[in-house]
Amino acid sequence: MKNSNVSQRAGFVMVEAMLALALALSACTLVMGVTQQMNTRLTFERQRTKKARLRYEKTSRQLGEVMNGKREVKASVHNS
Repeated sequence: MKNSNVSQRAGFVMVEAMLALALALSACTLVMGVTQQMNTRLTFERQRTKKARLRYEKTSRQLGEVMNGKREVKASVHNS
């Protein structure tokens, strides 16, 4: 009888351990997916910010050249 109880307890402990392992694996998979999405978004935002900064620097240079008389202002006309 005592041997049977020990075996049952050991079985329950084993099942609980396997469930805990399965839950931990699921959590790790979820975290990896979210981390990958965040890294992708961060890369996209870095590229977008870099492009915006380069456009700003170019526009600032051009404005400085216009203000210093080194460049003529070209007005663009849009036909609607």
